[in-house]
Amino acid sequence: SEHIAGAPLNMNGKYLKLNNAWISNDGGNEGIRIDNNGNVGIGTANPGAKLEVSRTDAGWASIIENINTLATDTNSGLLIKAGEDALDTVLNVQDNAGTNLLKVDGSGNVGIGTGAAILNKGKLEVKTTTSGSNSVIAINSPGTAYATIDFYNGGTTNIWGLGKDDSNNFYIDTGAASGGAGTVLSIDRGNGNVNI
Repeated sequence: SEHIAGAPLNMNGKYLKLNNAWISNDGGNEGIRIDNNGNVGIGTANPGAKLEVSRTDAGWASIIENINTLATDTNSGLLIKAGEDALDTVLNVQDNAGTNLLKVDGSGNVGIGTGAAILNKGKLEVKTTTSGSNSVIAINSPGTAYATIDFYNGGTTNIWGLGKDDSNNFYIDTGAASGGAGTVLSIDRGNGNVNI
């Protein structure tokens, strides 16, 4: 029968079917499950959170897209508001086995591959359990560009920088800007000579 929007809809325990997708709370083969606790499950009959999305075939389980291209719009993407200290987990990315791949706690600490319950080594902690020659952190840039890590002390001056220059030589510099200005040490990639 026809239902007019704005009027209450009482299904008397039955499901609501939209084409081939069901909306119900009977735990059947529905597309969207709403349980008695208000949890919503998409692709799962037993949602364990306010929203749980599950997919068993190939493809993304969820896609969030904002196609707004206004230059004045500073809000786009995904906003997560949660946590207040290192004991709170704001974001946790795991593999299918439940191993932590990336974690952000309530104090802003970020852990990659650490598997730690509490991140207390610094603002960024990166760990690998793979032996061999794989890089823990890889910084890649074109051959004609600098690849630099800069260390600041609150402003844009009095910084240290280290990395490779546009000739692929290693350098350490200090100054108002990185990129070779104020070089205090460099190592020539071709002959291994050290210049101080």
